[in-house]
Amino acid sequence: MKPGSRRKIVVLTSSVVFIFSAITVFAIALLPNDSKFDSWAEDNPQGNNWGQEFIKLPSAWALATGSSTYPIAVVDDGFDIDHKDLKDNIKELVFGYLKRSHGTHVAGIIGAKGNNRQGVAGTMWDVGLNLYGAGFFQDGEIYIDSLSSILGMKHAILHNARILNYSAGATFKTLEGVKKDEDFWKELLLEWAQEKNKDVLFVISTGNDFQSFIKTSPASLSKEYNNVISVAAIDQNGNLANFSTWGSNYGEVTVAAPGVDIFSTLPGDTYGNMSGTSMAASFVSGLAGLIWSRAEELGKTLTAAEVKQLIVDGAKKGGKYAQGPDGKKIPIINAYESLKLLEPEPEPPPSSASVAWPAFGHDATRSGQSEYNGPQTNNIKWNNNSITGWWSQAFGIAPVIGKGDVAYIGNEANGKLYAINPDGTVKWIFSDNGNPLGVNLSMPAVGADGIIYIGSNTGRFYAINSDGTQKWKYSLDPVRQIGGSPVVGNDGMVYFNTIYSSISSLYVLNSDGTVKWTFDVKKGSYTRTANPAIGADGTIYASFWEDGLYALNPDGTVKWKNNEMTVGSPLVGTDGTIYVIISRYTEWANILLALNPDGTKKWEYKGVDLWIKPAISKDGIIFAKGRDANDQYVVEFWAIKSNGALKWKNTEIGYVYFSTPAIGADGLVYIATIKGLYALNSADGTIKWKKEGLCCSSPAIASNGLLYYGTYDKGIYGFGD
Repeated sequence: MKPGSRRKIVVLTSSVVFIFSAITVFAIALLPNDSKFDSWAEDNPQGNNWGQEFIKLPSAWALATGSSTYPIAVVDDGFDIDHKDLKDNIKELVFGYLKRSHGTHVAGIIGAKGNNRQGVAGTMWDVGLNLYGAGFFQDGEIYIDSLSSILGMKHAILHNARILNYSAGATFKTLEGVKKDEDFWKELLLEWAQEKNKDVLFVISTGNDFQSFIKTSPASLSKEYNNVISVAAIDQNGNLANFSTWGSNYGEVTVAAPGVDIFSTLPGDTYGNMSGTSMAASFVSGLAGLIWSRAEELGKTLTAAEVKQLIVDGAKKGGKYAQGPDGKKIPIINAYESLKLLEPEPEPPPSSASVAWPAFGHDATRSGQSEYNGPQTNNIKWNNNSITGWWSQAFGIAPVIGKGDVAYIGNEANGKLYAINPDGTVKWIFSDNGNPLGVNLSMPAVGADGIIYIGSNTGRFYAINSDGTQKWKYSLDPVRQIGGSPVVGNDGMVYFNTIYSSISSLYVLNSDGTVKWTFDVKKGSYTRTANPAIGADGTIYASFWEDGLYALNPDGTVKWKNNEMTVGSPLVGTDGTIYVIISRYTEWANILLALNPDGTKKWEYKGVDLWIKPAISKDGIIFAKGRDANDQYVVEFWAIKSNGALKWKNTEIGYVYFSTPAIGADGLVYIATIKGLYALNSADGTIKWKKEGLCCSSPAIASNGLLYYGTYDKGIYGFGD
């Protein structure tokens, strides 16, 4: 399924939706079918469900939608318990006779029935709500009765409520005979609940007086006690609402949540907008319920303090903050990030150490740095010249080396993949039931499990078992070209670039050959020559020629973008620095660009040549093809320091023709030119050894010390001491 356009294309499949945005990022979320919600886009919150979008609830719902196991107590002014969108989720109305807008609205934000094709969905689609109506009339106004609130809280605690939502802000009007400071709330919320051996999470709104906390608000205890969360309100822009209580004189606001123009249930089976920190607190109560319900599914037991910490940690991980007039930054909740913190760590993939050179550029970072030493001399151990035609057009074919030091290389002459044993003999030949795989084959890649991957310009991508049998085949549009080299991530996913007409794409396939997601741009005619790279943190870097370099999160969302025209494949250093060659027409220059992990420019070095992907050593030296500044026809080979300064240049080895360097563990740099294969000392660029007359694939280093090297007309070689 292909992504579409900017904001609001939603495709429903059994309540699983694919949300597409901006430049067609493919992501999966779970959306309710409730009729009064607008279309969805977490990257651009707006409409009736802007609050749900802002805190990433669609993504969170893919992990959990709620459970009635842990009841939520709501103490408020009154409730319409007959509301068609609430009644299925109301466990009990304990007391209170008023059908009030405020309480009904709060209850809907927490737990309006989700996915029932009517109205709205609460933060929890399924929940057991215990409701305590503490409202009363006085002088034509509705007030929250503090004494009734206290009785309701005590009842809720005694009857095993795990979450208690209180949205009254400061207490007033009827607190006669009760201490009017935080000592009372301490006694109720802590000493009394602890005495009853009840672990309750108190979620309390900060109030709507746009002032600092006052002592009679239980929200002021949130800094002192780890089972109290105080919640401020934000607007649609992520700013602190102009009514929201803030301040830190007597406590600290724990988190902020959407609280302006929130759409929810109202009495009489109606719906509408309300604003207040009460609305914000309701989102937090619902999130706490989601966390507890997901923990139950995972077999985990959480305390109220642990749930509070998950809410705070998820908010901080989400990276959005509201700032009060006192300068205090309040983290804004992120439901998805909080729930992700609960998820079990994935099983680590098998170590790739047994795969000597699994991808073009050695590994998923495309660094070219091996953990093995290559040959110290130009001694040829074997040559298999029975097969020629390893090289075609401008895209290059290079060997990669899998388990047991078996080399895999595509043959452009007959469109087949060859497996070569460490002694140079052919292990097996793979074709598509006797038919060519295609022309312009990609360079292969090998997963940690030994599966070999290769594609062609005929839109077919193959997974091949280590015995030469086909595991699966993925077919795209026949005119969609697959090129460059795929890469296998630590998560076992396979990444490769394609191009069709004016659309370039990064495809991500699961290990069973199904599509995980795709990322499309409408530019990038040379994308087929650019190989994706993956950083140690899982960030995917994809080059799209005219449309620049993208850094993508593991779920396919955009982390950042560099808009310069990229003319090569990215690679990632051990410190996370990203390197890519760009072409800047305004300066008529090709430039090696170094970017920090956040996408900001670190440095640039002008004069590098096109197409050739550089390599970077473990000590940060970048090896690249360059041109003499005074004579553009004089081609050089450069070593550039990690600070962007030139270390040395070599003008002896000749024209580097679509070969990428391979770096041995001892620092020897192996590079092919039209003159032959060279080994250079990395310290000064002098030639350690050479073998001229052989042109000219990228070399690869095996764990047995062999250097595998393909040629156009003389077959494949194994160099070794």
